[in-house]
This record gives sequence, structure tokens and C-alpha cells, in this order.
Amino acid sequence: MALQKEMKICYWCGKLATSVEHFPPKGIFPSEHRKNLLTVPSCDEHNSANSKTDERFRFLLHAPEPSELAKKWYEEKTKKAIYREEERVFMEGIAKTSKPIDDIPGIGGTFIFEATIINDTIEKITRAAFYRHSGSISLGMEYRCFYTCFPDTDPAYNEMAFKTLELARTDEKMIQGDAENPQIFDYKYRLDENTFVVLHKFHVVQEFIGLLKLK
Repeated sequence: MALQKEMKICYWCGKLATSVEHFPPKGIFPSEHRKNLLTVPSCDEHNSANSKTDERFRFLLHAPEPSELAKKWYEEKTKKAIYREEERVFMEGIAKTSKPIDDIPGIGGTFIFEATIINDTIEKITRAAFYRHSGSISLGMEYRCFYTCFPDTDPAYNEMAFKTLELARTDEKMIQGDAENPQIFDYKYRLDENTFVVLHKFHVVQEFIGLLKLK
């Protein structure tokens, strides 16, 4: 039975909602672009526990400077967070598990990505979008994520991601989402009986596919 939004339950697990969750994370938006952000009801477990992951996802988005807005927010906010003592372990861990991609503007060295942070954040945004557009929670639905803006070490995955993104871009049944800051975040989605597909787009050029499917 569908669990409706009017019941004020958590978008992810169905427990009693105690707050709201922004999707995508509020921190990726510069302060002057935070009007009318998308939210869903959330329990504490699926909201406040994500704060560190949200901050690190912002770093991964902004470090390559995909747009002037991203560059500005990177210089004003994101880069400063990297040097906090509490982030040292995070950066060291990323260096051990990630693939070199490109130079980090203003810092030097190599830009590296951590797939777990990307997958976890896109899953959260995808499940939030599903709740917003279906009125139901997605607990029990299988999740997959595809992207090409940060190449994977597995060539087979990269090929599948490229094909999946191309299909989503050209799918005429995709519906435009209701994000109001498209220069920072925009999305399209397709909701079928057993499948939910979302094309998330950050800073116009960074694209991610979130896929939910009934088992």
C-alpha cells in the first residue's frame, strides 16, 4: 500500500518524520541561490547523519570547477573546509581508494573521487525524488547509480554508464522535474510501474543517473 506524503513519514524508511531533508543537499547551493529548495520529510537517521557525506559530495562536485558558480562557491566555502583538521582523515582515505582525474584548481596535486560518497548521495536524492513524485517510500527497491563525469576504474562500468546516460537524455517519456535553480541542479525523471529513473544534472554538465527497481 502506498504511503502518502500527507502522513508525514520519512521519505526513505517510513518512520515518523522529525524534520525535512533537502535534495540535493542544501550545502551545494551558494547562499544567494537557496530559495525554494526541494525538501521531503525525514527522520533523524536519514537527515542529520548525512551532513559529512553532503559536505564531501560538495567538494567532489566543485573541485573541477564545472561552472563559474561552482568556482565561486569552491573558493568561498568548499576549499576552506578541506583544511579543517576533522577533514584530514577523509582526504587521506580518499587518496588511498580513488583514481587520479585532474588538477585541483588553487590547491594542486590531483583531483580524486570517492565512489561511495557519490553513490550514497545520489541514492539519497533519487529516493527523495521518488517520494516526491510517487507519494510512496522506496524501501526495498534496488538502487543503481551511473555517471561518466568521474570515470570509474572498470571499463565495462564506464561503457554501461555512457549508454545509460545517453538513453536517459533521449528518452521522450522523461518528465521535467521542479527544481528552481537549474544552473546548479536540475533533473528529469521517469516513473513506471516497477522502475524509477532520474537524470540528475549539476552545474549543467555533471550528470548522474539514479535508478530504483522493484526486486
